[in-house]
Amino acid sequence: MEFEKPRPEVEDYHSVDPLETKDSQYEMALDFMIEMALIEHASRVNAGNNAVILELKLKHIGDEFRQFLEGKGLSPDDLSHKAVKMLKVYEPGRGRREFENHQAIWEAVEKKGDEYTGARVPRPVFFRDLRLSGPAQKGIEAFGLSARENVEVIMMDFVEGEDLATALFREVLACKRPDAYSNADELKGRSHESLLNEIQGLFAFERPAGKSRNEAERQFEARKVANRNASMLYTFLRKNGFVMHPDILKRLQEGVDAMHASGWHHRDLHERNVMVNGNIRADVDVNTTPSVHMIDFDTAVNARVVFGDVYQQGGRRYMQDETILRVLSPLTESLDDERKRIEKADKDAYTKRLERLAQGSAKEFIEQAVAYIENGDTQLRLTALYRQVTGPAKFEKFAAFLLAAKEKGAIDSNDISTFIASKREQAQGYRSQPLLPWERNGFAKIAKL
Repeated sequence: MEFEKPRPEVEDYHSVDPLETKDSQYEMALDFMIEMALIEHASRVNAGNNAVILELKLKHIGDEFRQFLEGKGLSPDDLSHKAVKMLKVYEPGRGRREFENHQAIWEAVEKKGDEYTGARVPRPVFFRDLRLSGPAQKGIEAFGLSARENVEVIMMDFVEGEDLATALFREVLACKRPDAYSNADELKGRSHESLLNEIQGLFAFERPAGKSRNEAERQFEARKVANRNASMLYTFLRKNGFVMHPDILKRLQEGVDAMHASGWHHRDLHERNVMVNGNIRADVDVNTTPSVHMIDFDTAVNARVVFGDVYQQGGRRYMQDETILRVLSPLTESLDDERKRIEKADKDAYTKRLERLAQGSAKEFIEQAVAYIENGDTQLRLTALYRQVTGPAKFEKFAAFLLAAKEKGAIDSNDISTFIASKREQAQGYRSQPLLPWERNGFAKIAKL
């Protein structure tokens, strides 16, 4: 198995810290400038297991920091606000690796050009292993981080909206508690954690057993359990008439395809790592397409292979990126539409089976039976022909005859319906023999042809 981890060239200003070519005094000054911008102009907007996300408003930043960002290729129009990801645990090099993954995947998606309509990736701006001053070490506690001397930060474009998990949780609570919430919009502004806590009190969630040997295995087990709980919630949503905007899944599929075409695999693609902006319900305004972004490339890898549903690398197990597509797919179709689609598929398959039978082993019988039915009382002769049916195989031959006779105009739909109704009525009569299972199933199929 061949893995590629492209390293940035020196002239790539997105991936290389320009401070590596500067003296320590300049580095300290820039560290201080960045930390002051974060402490004074940033606010926490989201958090995950490994990082917190801040919104950094750039309107009032100092000229020196502004010049630094312009040196990163940002135009004045870009200097409104950005997202800053701060890693919760300091592991030197981890943030840089994530930034390089992020940069490579962003470039792969952007190469698709203007005709590309799939999920986007926020543009990465810079990475910095930030050495904090004393006051800043305490200041980051306001963001939910423990005080420490160093923190790895990644700046990127700010993506409006919310993660898909949070958006779906709002829909779940609006359906589950109509007495408290008239619609999902009333729950906007609630954090993912608060929504999850309320939902856990309303549903019988499965919980990870916690018996795995190490942290990596525990995380994988938690992801599997989370997917099963999500499927339960999504089934509940569908039973309550919720249908997700189909373009969300379509755009996410295109995004995964774009990633894989360049050799990259996300390896941690779930609802919290998908950002959506716009209404996610198909029944509100299907003509307005929500924007979709993929985020969080900490575990991404460049490997030009096709992974199975579950695979192992470096002592850890991962789920295929397409797992999220399979989990979300049922949400894009109502239960009624799903039932109709399945019925049509079953009907088409059964019709093709009968047509093959009519052209094969049952051909001679059907020709004789059609000629017989055309020269007498239709119902009497159908009953006479049916007396020859003694099992499932002969029933299918009889069904193939009915379909062929209908196509030839020897009988019509009313003739078939009348015959089926009479057989069902006879089976319910006094001392009559009930229909056998293969008869009940067979008549049900014929009635739908």
